[in-house]
Amino acid sequence: MCKGDNSKSTEEEMLKVKAALETLTLAEARGAQLRAGWAEKLMADGDEDWKRAGVAALSAVGGLDAFRSNVKSKNFKGLALVSNRFWQQVLRVWLDNNYNSHSSHFTPYSPIFNNKEITYKKSTLFFPECINKNIILFKDVLINNRVMPYEIFKNILNSPSSILIYNCILNAFSPKVFQRCEENDNRQCGDEASFYFYDVEVGKLGRKYFYNYLNKTEVAYVENLWERKLEKPFSKQFWMTAFNSTTETRLQVLHWKVLMNLFPTSIMLYKMGIRQSELCSICGIRDTLTHFFVQCSALEKLWKQVRSIIFIKTGKSLTLGWEHVILGITSLEGVSKNNIRVMNEILLLAKLAVSRSKHGGGVDPVLLFEHELNIRHISFSS
Repeated sequence: MCKGDNSKSTEEEMLKVKAALETLTLAEARGAQLRAGWAEKLMADGDEDWKRAGVAALSAVGGLDAFRSNVKSKNFKGLALVSNRFWQQVLRVWLDNNYNSHSSHFTPYSPIFNNKEITYKKSTLFFPECINKNIILFKDVLINNRVMPYEIFKNILNSPSSILIYNCILNAFSPKVFQRCEENDNRQCGDEASFYFYDVEVGKLGRKYFYNYLNKTEVAYVENLWERKLEKPFSKQFWMTAFNSTTETRLQVLHWKVLMNLFPTSIMLYKMGIRQSELCSICGIRDTLTHFFVQCSALEKLWKQVRSIIFIKTGKSLTLGWEHVILGITSLEGVSKNNIRVMNEILLLAKLAVSRSKHGGGVDPVLLFEHELNIRHISFSS
């Protein structure tokens, strides 16, 4: 490849990285709440045109009844068959946050497929042939509270695989399944069963409910992640280090992305299909969050400069650990709250310089750091 081609390829990747940086904002991170809200809208009463398009996209996995599944998305058979990426993501979010809510809701309206209560040889069922013939729910194969005779099933399915599929379903429907179904038969009534997110009926939730529930879930997950790395309890004060040290939205969002483990390192960009490797493009080491901001060999001079500036501005000689850089500083013995605020602002500006350097063409991070200090009138003297 010629030099011109290399330059063009690098420029294209930089544009993709920039797009990734712009989309991984607070609004994008809240995409789970928004998608869960769309799921509720799709399942709610009404027959708008857009709903028909959503149901059609999900038809290969059972249409709306796919939302009744009680398995996580990674275990949901046929997810790749959802014809629209948006509705695939909507279903994925719903499954990953609602898979534990169905244990007490086993009814004739429970799904046959992707149901952890209905298994054959310890595996959930999924037969597209049945879905195509509207055999989707428990009630669809029942006659007098028992699995319909094979002759009827064969006539409905009209498939060379009828006998195999019938035997799988017959063996998966254990006496325990029938017992639980009978116990819950009176829970729902009418021609159509209701949908539930845990114990709340769809139509009574709303975006605020999903925001509160899912935000709590996401925060708990990343707090556990940091606790494992720190090998000690995660302080809630880490969430506030940026907000207590600056009013700049750009720096607050940067801090939030890092804490939520959403910052686009090479590992994340590789998963997004933007980069060809999880390795740091500078030193060839796996590009974790701590490597990206702290451990990379290209950053040694920067962090030496940061320690020097912190000493000049606060009079404190600070040994910077990765946790200080990544999470911020909540307290230090003998250090005032104002000096803690100054330290955190300097650390945020240094991380911004690292991000701009690595995602902006390789400009010296020390020069970028000094530039960020200068435009904020933060001097190099005490």
